[in-house]
Amino acid sequence: MAGVKKNTLAIGSIIILVFSVITFVFIPAAGGQAGSNAKTMLGKWKNKRLDYTADGLFLREYRQLRSSAEMRGYLRSDNKAQQEFMERQIMRTAFNASMIQLAAQEEALNAGFYLPNKNINRALISFYTDSTGAYSEKLYNETSEQQRLAYRRQVIDYLTAQRYIEDNFGTYDNIFGLKTSSAETAFVQKMAEKERIFNYVVFEESQFPQEKIREYGEEHADLFAEHNLLMMTFTSQEDANKTAQALEKGEITFEDAVITNSTKVGTDSNGKLLSPYRTTVNRTFPESKDLDTVLKLGVDEVSPVVKTSYGYAIVKCTAPVTAADFTLTETQDRVFSYMKSNERGIIEDYLEQKAKTFAEAAKIGGFAHEASVNDLVVQTSNPITLNYGNAAILPQISAQSDSFFAAGIRNENFYKKAFALKTAEISEPILLGSNVLVLQLEEEKTGSEETQNDIATSYRQFASIWYYEYPLAMLAYQQLSWGQQTFIDFVLNSKNFTDNFNTVFN
Repeated sequence: MAGVKKNTLAIGSIIILVFSVITFVFIPAAGGQAGSNAKTMLGKWKNKRLDYTADGLFLREYRQLRSSAEMRGYLRSDNKAQQEFMERQIMRTAFNASMIQLAAQEEALNAGFYLPNKNINRALISFYTDSTGAYSEKLYNETSEQQRLAYRRQVIDYLTAQRYIEDNFGTYDNIFGLKTSSAETAFVQKMAEKERIFNYVVFEESQFPQEKIREYGEEHADLFAEHNLLMMTFTSQEDANKTAQALEKGEITFEDAVITNSTKVGTDSNGKLLSPYRTTVNRTFPESKDLDTVLKLGVDEVSPVVKTSYGYAIVKCTAPVTAADFTLTETQDRVFSYMKSNERGIIEDYLEQKAKTFAEAAKIGGFAHEASVNDLVVQTSNPITLNYGNAAILPQISAQSDSFFAAGIRNENFYKKAFALKTAEISEPILLGSNVLVLQLEEEKTGSEETQNDIATSYRQFASIWYYEYPLAMLAYQQLSWGQQTFIDFVLNSKNFTDNFNTVFN
């Protein structure tokens, strides 16, 4: 019973709540409605079937997961498509969780596990307790024999899977299960033994000079020219051809055809391009022959049907091309936006050269002095450890407090250069995201005992802890412990796993 807390006394109250809240019932495509005698097989682990039944493992997992998702607001969308998508995700996740539980049960039984009746009966008490928490014979007598058997089956399934999970992954008091050796833990702790604090300056892309932006624009003036075009768009070539023939016969004007026939993708209601610049025109017509046809249109000339990146079009030229005015701020902004997307190398080369000049001067005149001379702000980082990838078990670079460094968490060059520095030494320029940094090592110190203890605790949890609410975590794409995720992946990718989910719920 994945998702139920380890305390078996809580099982009854949780399940009763779930059964009272959820009324949704699936109707499998393969037949076999809940409550009928027919059994539809959803999946199988080795020779153990997961059947679709009213009191079966799958519907228990589904009801509990859906209730949890609803309480956390996952089902609040008013968008029908999103609702259907989430419903499908809940069904699929519940199925996966059911198969994981089934595999755990079967492996425990194959290992010779025997579940004593006294353990079953102890867990069953929770289904028959009154508001004070005391066992109620009245509640027991009022429960049908069929429901009693369903509760018993539920408890047996849960406790059997629980035995396998605890034997392999341990308990919260660290009994049984996977262990981490002291030497292994010490090795991980050593990764964060040294913390480094850096002074740094940043050369941001916003420092790229306007004159260089204007220079680039003038050298590539055609890219930023404004094309005065009207365009009709179509999803099919057949529709485009029909309109082209009507235009040719004079049965309709271009302007009227735009209003009645065009899907208006990339245009306003009158057919005018939403972005009339050459850069957009190039993207709109990916095939060179079609682009050439459009660019060669004379004033009032209409093109044949041409292919676009999203269908078909007929284009009309309404006026000569308007050259870009590179003295205008809005034109320069458009040029720079294009450069950031398509010519990043030019910007990065400039910033790196500027940073290199600064670093060389700082080695002679001092870091703070040269920063002041160049109107740069010297910033100081928080303590940083050697944590490539920002692993959660080690101190992490914060995207909030060290935003410029956040781009370097998977940048091997950054770590190599930053952690090779000696105290007060100045680094070469380091490209991080869209910026270039120059670092100076301010201090290296030993991490605190508290940090080392936190690492040891985190490592043990990430290596072996079994999270009992894992179906909800899977639904929300949250990280599970490495041991738990490995077992889940093993089950769902095993040749012993038969998956009929898509066949049943097509």
